Amino acid sequence: MATYKGLDLSLEKNINNDLAVVEDLESIKVTLYNNILVSSKEKWFDDSLTMDMRDLVHEPDGYLVRKQITDAIKEAALFDPRINEILSVNFVFNEIENVLEIDMTIELANRINNETIVAIGLIFERG
Repeated sequence: MATYKGLDLSLEKNINNDLAVVEDLESIKVTLYNNILVSSKEKWFDDSLTMDMRDLVHEPDGYLVRKQITDAIKEAALFDPRINEILSVNFVFNEIENVLEIDMTIELANRINNETIVAIGLIFERG
């Protein structure tokens, strides 16, 4: 039985030609990914949840860019009550495929599969 459930908003077709349901860690991953990508122009009445990550993804790799992305991820995690804390963030700028891969370790508020500390990965296309 799943602890958390949500909708996969990628709108890819599934077997039933309906929205797919994501569970547990995948649900947290989808929510965090969506929170990170919210830009200031998408929240007209409440811009407190704006990370403007789309601009940072296209910047060249460097300490300042990594710091800003890490801060944006930690701020986005504050808006998800299922996440207690982001423990670590690691970056891989893949120049050949033009993607930014972010691996992070998070501490959950509740256990999923008897674990409170889990690793998730996000991939952002830079093209």
